[in-house]
Amino acid sequence: MKHGIIITAYKNLQHLLLMADFFDDDFLLFIHLDKKMSYPENELQQLLNHPRIAFVSRQYEVNWGGFNHLKSLLLLAEEAVKDPEVGYVHSISGGDYPIQSADAFKKIMREAEGKEFLDHWPMPAPFWKGGGFDRICYYNFYDQYNARTHRGYQMIDRLIRLQKALGIKRKLPAVFPAMHGGSTWWSLSRACTEYLVSFTRNNKRVFNRFRYTFCSEEIYVHTVLLNSPFKDKVVKDNLRYIDWAKRDGNVPVVLDERDWEAIRGSEKLFARKFEYPISAKLIEKINQHLSIPGK
Repeated sequence: MKHGIIITAYKNLQHLLLMADFFDDDFLLFIHLDKKMSYPENELQQLLNHPRIAFVSRQYEVNWGGFNHLKSLLLLAEEAVKDPEVGYVHSISGGDYPIQSADAFKKIMREAEGKEFLDHWPMPAPFWKGGGFDRICYYNFYDQYNARTHRGYQMIDRLIRLQKALGIKRKLPAVFPAMHGGSTWWSLSRACTEYLVSFTRNNKRVFNRFRYTFCSEEIYVHTVLLNSPFKDKVVKDNLRYIDWAKRDGNVPVVLDERDWEAIRGSEKLFARKFEYPISAKLIEKINQHLSIPGK
């Protein structure tokens, strides 16, 4: 059995190459790079020529919070299950890094075979604005405006306020008895991933209803799977080490050497998030501890 690692990224291609080198030949990487960003040509060629990188796409311009992130994830998931040897699909970002050796990773997943690892919660969720329904019941223009800029965020917020003032409210998709939210990052069996891809392909109107939804990937995947035949196999754990405390102005924490002991003792598959140069020495420690050759 092989593992398909699907990665949405927008910078630091050297980090992606480092991950490709980390794994062995039982792992294949499927990567989507934000179309609007520019990348060094030599690094792109290294990605394309790496034996463990099976697929690289620049199909979508991806804004934080926008629908195109979900589309890029599903594109990668569909590509991953085209390989008949892929038994599990793992979604990560370009700011993640594995914290188990390849052998330990495979052992964990062999023992968990048949389980679907998806952190999730029912909606309404008390920690999401409007229980999370503001995300889906109003038109959120994150693909049209960059919410990472002050002007972009102000435009998105004003348009939502205007909809509320005018009494505009979108209906929830009637096909789902209940709505669910959760983390973007998950580890799903081949069969479950195929179900997700097939549902999307065969229910275009339902899928397109999630357009203009804020962070639609945090609702769509969870709602589809928790209303599916796989719902009883879902484990409320995505096997990711993430520290959601605020530190040095960042949420979640940008990991560095202070996090080494917690990571070393973790049984998760991946940790996030890593940023350079802050996380460089921590990555060196992880590689040394796991005896990754040449690192």
